[in-house]
Amino acid sequence: MAKGNAIMARPEASSSAITQLNSGQLRIGVGPIGLARGLHVRQVTHVLLLLRDPTTALSSMDFLHCAGRTGRMSEEGQVLLLYSPARARNVRQLCQALDLPFRPTPLSQVEGLLENEGNPQFGAAENAET
Repeated sequence: MAKGNAIMARPEASSSAITQLNSGQLRIGVGPIGLARGLHVRQVTHVLLLLRDPTTALSSMDFLHCAGRTGRMSEEGQVLLLYSPARARNVRQLCQALDLPFRPTPLSQVEGLLENEGNPQFGAAENAET
């Protein structure tokens, strides 16, 4: 369902959402991790991953598929991974397996990571449970 400049994509509506994102009609797309496989949207500058379920581990392949939506075609991009303290071990292991730096950052500093356009980086932010 589209609302303003964003869309929540259901798998059955994904081709329409991708068309709208690629044409510039939409600026933000939101969908499940599985929807990212093989997906190409032009000029993606940021990928934000939210790990809500503390019982399901994020695999390195799922992470790569999602993170790979940005930084394509020689462009730079940023990936921000939000997780609860209960997921810290899984995220640390994921970063080690992919040889990525693990830089836990308090949620209060996440906005600064997104504004740091001149220095794209992989970052991880611990999401305080509310």
